[in-house]
Amino acid sequence: MYETKIQIKIQAAQKIIDDFLQILRLNDTSNGFKICQEKELVNYYKKMSNIIKSMERIDPPWEFRIVHPGIILALTNYRSAIMELINYCNDKNKKHLEFMLNLIEQGYHLMEENEEHILKINPKDGKIREAKFKNSCFIATAIYGDINALEVVTLRNFRNDYLLERWWGRIFVHIYYKFSPFMAKYLEKNSKLSNYTKKILNNFLKYVNRQNKY
Repeated sequence: MYETKIQIKIQAAQKIIDDFLQILRLNDTSNGFKICQEKELVNYYKKMSNIIKSMERIDPPWEFRIVHPGIILALTNYRSAIMELINYCNDKNKKHLEFMLNLIEQGYHLMEENEEHILKINPKDGKIREAKFKNSCFIATAIYGDINALEVVTLRNFRNDYLLERWWGRIFVHIYYKFSPFMAKYLEKNSKLSNYTKKILNNFLKYVNRQNKY
């Protein structure tokens, strides 16, 4: 079953992450690293790459079409963080440390959100207890600057209570989560397009708020 496979992969990835974070705990990221343990880091990177590759080959059922890419993205962030630490060990450039810590934070939030959803699976029948998805609205968060902004919360509720209740809505959400992280990064760098997108979202939110449902 998908649920069993994914839980095994997450547990294996969590062991790598815990070992990686243990290296960070033994050092002071603000002042650099006394012991880099490059061999261990390279080993963690290879193991995480294998887990990500195997997860990419898994075809999840529709209930997990949103969660699955989020988990892969979180693990990819951690793998990138490991590589940044390896790069730091090679050239001692503290920019690698800053980037690494940012990636770890992103990975932590993504893992937390997806794990909370996965834990809603009923272990007896493998079905989801509650069809509520907690993944971040990447584009909306990039536009409004805060995952807890009122506009983002409204759009998230609209997704949960309207889109995910309809087959075409689930397809739309699946496509959205596949491409939105890349679009969000582009919007953060392009203020003109970001402002234009915000106007569109604001107009859509006016319509949604008139419905008084979300």
